[in-house]
Amino acid sequence: MMKLVCYQCDHFLLNALAFYNYCIDLSWQVAWFYYGDYDISVIREASKFARASTECNFDELNYILTLSRDLKLRKVYRDFFNHELTALIREKYNYIKHRGTLHFKGLGVQYDYLGISFGNERIPMLVNEEIDIESWKNKFTREILNKRN
Repeated sequence: MMKLVCYQCDHFLLNALAFYNYCIDLSWQVAWFYYGDYDISVIREASKFARASTECNFDELNYILTLSRDLKLRKVYRDFFNHELTALIREKYNYIKHRGTLHFKGLGVQYDYLGISFGNERIPMLVNEEIDIESWKNKFTREILNKRN
């Protein structure tokens, strides 16, 4: 039963990291399209939207907000982007995107070598970063409680 609970928790955490990251990126796109030099066709035509959205990144958004002299919104985005939890979410999400997954403490064994060898040499495995679900739960909970106060 404990393994099933761990699996459910790791599944929810992977989804949470992905969805939080999507929300971060989408929040930039809202300002990007609002302040950018785009006409309404960028929303109506998928190819224009795809092209324009690939140009959207944090540095470009900062630049556009500076040119638009919306320094308050630029500060909000900078503070949010530089927030410790935001940086950690993006770091872990990018790790998962490039490595496939994380190793969840308490859920299975992480082996350093394959179960076979080549000649007398053991073949090393790519070892995934270990993550503790409880510590992440505490990070999210602490952040939510801080927002309420």
